[in-house]
Amino acid sequence: MKNKKIIGGIRKDDTIWFATFVPSQNMPPQELTTAVVAVAFHGDKILTVKTDKRGWDIPGGHVEEGEMLKQALDREVEEEANIKLHEVTHVGYIESDYNPNMITYMAVFLGEVIEITPFKGKFETSERKFMSFDEFKKNYSGGNPKLMKIILESTIKVREERKRDFYGR
Repeated sequence: MKNKKIIGGIRKDDTIWFATFVPSQNMPPQELTTAVVAVAFHGDKILTVKTDKRGWDIPGGHVEEGEMLKQALDREVEEEANIKLHEVTHVGYIESDYNPNMITYMAVFLGEVIEITPFKGKFETSERKFMSFDEFKKNYSGGNPKLMKIILESTIKVREERKRDFYGR
């Protein structure tokens, strides 16, 4: 898949910013990575959360100072969805010029749900739901539908490859 630059949105000063999803097993630079997201599966369904600001989206959020990317991911998924993941794999990153003075990154991880605890609805989320790919595409109300579609397709491809490697098919 060729990396495709997509209009990310409009800054407060009315200038356009861009985002590119880069499929990669290599992590982006830790010091320039501001956020993490999880495409997490429970069977064939995707873990989604309904956020106060973005509506239905995948769990994720900002990396706190001193936190490693995987730690941030675990914390965000636990806070937003009350879920624990395993078989977590870094699958790529979003490169963005949202900050006009520097390129920043959002790390994208694939994971499998290993533990579901009662949903508490804290930390800016009001619901948790497992959705099919098509259901999520219809209900997604986060930042950028085109970018999310690319991320999901790429992550599903990695997951299918991982299954083939595991089962030897």
